[in-house]
Amino acid sequence: MSYTELFAREYFGKVFYFCLKKTGNEQDAEELASDIGFEVLSSLKKGAKPEKFSAWVWAVANNVWAKWAKKKYYSHDASEEPEESAEDAESEFLLAEDLRILRRELAFVRSDYREILLAHYFDEKSVSVISRELGIPLGTVMTKLQNGRKILKEGMDMAREFGKRSYRPEEVRFTNSGGMSRSGQPWATLSRLMYKNIFLEVYNNPKTAEELSLELGVALPYMEDDLKYLTKQTFLECNKGKYETSFCIIGREAQRSAHIAACEISAPLTKLLEERTDYIDEVARKHGNAYYGKHQTYEEAKWTLLMYAFKNMFDKICKYKTCGSPVRPDGGAWEIVGYQTIDFALPNPVEFNISKKTKEAVFGMFRFKYEGIFGKTPYWLSESELRALALAVRGLAAEAEAEELEKLIKYGYIRETQCGLEPTLLIFDEKEKVVFEKEEKKKLWHIDEEIYALLKSSQEKTLEIMSEEMPRKFLQNPHQYNHVLQCLSINNNYICEQALRDGYLKYDERTSPTIGNFIFI
Repeated sequence: MSYTELFAREYFGKVFYFCLKKTGNEQDAEELASDIGFEVLSSLKKGAKPEKFSAWVWAVANNVWAKWAKKKYYSHDASEEPEESAEDAESEFLLAEDLRILRRELAFVRSDYREILLAHYFDEKSVSVISRELGIPLGTVMTKLQNGRKILKEGMDMAREFGKRSYRPEEVRFTNSGGMSRSGQPWATLSRLMYKNIFLEVYNNPKTAEELSLELGVALPYMEDDLKYLTKQTFLECNKGKYETSFCIIGREAQRSAHIAACEISAPLTKLLEERTDYIDEVARKHGNAYYGKHQTYEEAKWTLLMYAFKNMFDKICKYKTCGSPVRPDGGAWEIVGYQTIDFALPNPVEFNISKKTKEAVFGMFRFKYEGIFGKTPYWLSESELRALALAVRGLAAEAEAEELEKLIKYGYIRETQCGLEPTLLIFDEKEKVVFEKEEKKKLWHIDEEIYALLKSSQEKTLEIMSEEMPRKFLQNPHQYNHVLQCLSINNNYICEQALRDGYLKYDERTSPTIGNFIFI
């Protein structure tokens, strides 16, 4: 492949995008790209043979950009320029304009057409030579040359208008579930503005590479590279040459409807959950069951007990489609959903994290953003730290590594007392399950029935919102269905906010820093 062909195939469009970034507008980008392309092709035609072609191309591009910018923005007085006739100026302008538009349109032509057009018109090669060098039939070259000319003519005769998205990139946020890949996906891609632009253009609106190129004002070769990458990383799907996102984006109004529905149910639902939590504690005290351990006060334990009650009951009635996170390239297993940013306030988040499971114990936490509680303990524990914590909880701290115990004391999970080391978090012990008598169990069932009725009613509303908002293909995708259902349903955020409003949950400087943290033994 000659340098001219290499430039045509790999760099022509990228030069246009380079110019678009440098100038900030299409007209100046076309002018600058025309100058750079002319300089590169002229140098090659004169016999330039760069050792490192890529570095040479971008050196030429930067040099031409520097001269272009100096001329455009810092030019000297026009009176110092040599005189030229109006006729000469007009003819040069028309020629330059034709070349500018021609090069612009070549950037939007498919790579296979562009390669043949450049070889024929810039390198002045015959169709037989092109056929031989590219290894394709003579008839194919002639057909693509003819079709390419038609495409160029149509493009040069029209005024390009770039499309308008319904959302702007800065108006969309993403949530993910599952584990990141070794290459940092999905966030390595979601942080790129260009990729967000592509997602917004093709969400529920399949488009070809050529259409995207025009809509976003990005040269086709560069767009083709991006689309290939995004498809390989499973953010996009390609069907019959048209690209579409593999995930859905939920609009602001759908989120508003879900928020209103959650607010309407949060007060009665939270009251019932508070009643249930208090009743279980009453029964436990009556029968002498230390079902949450003995190291947190009931006021502190309620932060975990209330959240856990809601989570367990919601999961029992929630119509999730059974599945895990989909397997992705580079060892990833994740799912994403996009959301238009909202203009209304949501409750402080409450994250749930089962961070570690070992043969000794299961450790987890509810992470409360309220008053910055989430930052008072580590986001996770290492396996060695969890092993030491499990031993301390079982009264076997002497068998744990001293270094790990020191870390746990620093984190606040255990404290030194006159009787030795004592855990500070909530402990669920299988041997301390609450025992209910027949009438006690009956009363609990009545409370549970009322809670389930509210949760089922709430979920029906959520599913109705989802069916109106989500394209059918995503409703049929279990990963997308589950992710959106979880994000639009009432959740612990609303329960926590309402319980604080009720005065059921209280927090001050004396409250244990480990509220929300728990361990199963």
